[in-house]
Amino acid sequence: MKHSIPIITVYPHSQKSRKNSEQNGVYWPDFISNEDFQQMCLLATGTQLFSLQWIDENESINTGGKNCTYNVGNVVKIFYETKTTYITLGNPNNDGRNSYFQQVGPAYRRFLEDESENKSFIFYALPIERPGNFGKVLTLYHHLMYSVLNAAGINGNWLELLKETPGEFENIEQLIAHRNRLSKKNNNASYAYFDSKEDSYYLFLKTYGASKYESFFLALAAINIETDKNIKIRELEEGELTGLPNWAQQHIEHSSKGRVVCHSLDKGMDEHREPIVMFPPSLRTPRYRVNVRIRCGEEVCAFCNNVDSRDIQAAHIWDVHKIKSLSIENDDNKELWDFAADGHNGLWLCTEHHRPFDSNTLLIDENGYIIYNSMMSEKVIGELRKSITKIQISPELMTREFLFYLQKRYEYLNLSLYHRL
Repeated sequence: MKHSIPIITVYPHSQKSRKNSEQNGVYWPDFISNEDFQQMCLLATGTQLFSLQWIDENESINTGGKNCTYNVGNVVKIFYETKTTYITLGNPNNDGRNSYFQQVGPAYRRFLEDESENKSFIFYALPIERPGNFGKVLTLYHHLMYSVLNAAGINGNWLELLKETPGEFENIEQLIAHRNRLSKKNNNASYAYFDSKEDSYYLFLKTYGASKYESFFLALAAINIETDKNIKIRELEEGELTGLPNWAQQHIEHSSKGRVVCHSLDKGMDEHREPIVMFPPSLRTPRYRVNVRIRCGEEVCAFCNNVDSRDIQAAHIWDVHKIKSLSIENDDNKELWDFAADGHNGLWLCTEHHRPFDSNTLLIDENGYIIYNSMMSEKVIGELRKSITKIQISPELMTREFLFYLQKRYEYLNLSLYHRL
């Protein structure tokens, strides 16, 4: 049905606003002003004229197959002519950096469930204090998320909030790097790398707890930033906590028009998953590179100063082929999977130095010094000397676990043939 003036509908209660006798959520009639509705309407329709309808507070909202007695996603809906606009409101009670955006995901699900052909989705930030104070929501994390939502194709009241459009990302690596700069620890951080052999991006995203919706929008942003390459999304789960919701996975894959595939991590790599029994086991998992990243940090070749992440590879210390030779038929070989995926069983090497390392032309001694096989020709060693800018790997990498894997490698080598560079 075509509407001559915009009709705004909104459910009065946010999540938990009716819990017990005290409101600990937002009762929207007490907070949203007429000016707020005017600005939302102007952003959605180009006009400030509107008719306002508050949904009866005893009416439930159905989403995801559930009936809820609160405004799922803090949604304001605007009907105008033949178009429906879903507007999700940034929570004005900014009690944590994630809390401000936690309702955007559920709101987007409601938007996707709407079968209207003509529809749009908008993020609208509300001031925390009147009049018009946006200053308390401009942390670095908020700036990041404004840029992520914008890159994901979501419009917002950016000019009112930021006085300009959010910053843009040049590539997927920059998107993830900006996200991870805000984390104090690398552990379980989001991570991306480009696999030149597969001509594809790997994108690892946290999908447990409050991170799942953030990761959903990071994935949508990545699709829009990289429009040519395939993207393989791997979910970094934790314990028995679930990964991305099915609706989110389906939308990511559908939006990419076949370029993106979502996976949870290999079953054999997480204790809560039933192991896959196969012989011989592949022992190859994308989780290995993530674990090396967690241990070694940014991709920098351990033998030279190459920092081009597209040229840096995760090199096994105890070779996977040697580990695989120990596998037992009709067994899950879990210990071998653990060895093959352990971040301590690896370090970053560029392609130029990974090959001679795999062939044992180059090696590392127990003190971390780079050594070479003296049986190689002087020409080969001379060329390697020119390319290697370090004589010793970082002492921080010489962990007890690393030395264990190094000793395993030594078992099938004649160390008397090796000399320091």
